[in-house]
Amino acid sequence: MPENQAKKKRKAPSIRKVTDYLVYVEEVLGIGQYGKVCKAQKQEDAKAKLDKILACKIIDIVSISQEDMECIEKEVRLHNLIQSIHSVRLY
Repeated sequence: MPENQAKKKRKAPSIRKVTDYLVYVEEVLGIGQYGKVCKAQKQEDAKAKLDKILACKIIDIVSISQEDMECIEKEVRLHNLIQSIHSVRLY
C-alpha cells in the first residue's frame, strides 16, 4: 500500500475537551469497575508542547446504580480531604 494511502486510513485521535483539560479517550491507562482511566493534559500545556501528562477517570454513570453512585461521591469527598505527597490530587 502506498504511503499516502496508509496516512489516509489513520484516524485522528479522539480528544474530549473537559473544562481546560484535553482527554485522549483512546489512550487508556487502565480499566476499573466503574470505567476507565485515560491520558489527559491541561490545554495550556498541550499548546506549549509540554510533556506534563495527567490521568482522567471516565465513569460510565449510565450503568451505575444509585447506591454505587453514592459510594463514588463519598469516595471523591473523602479523597479531597487527603493532602499528602503520597496521594494523587483530584481536580
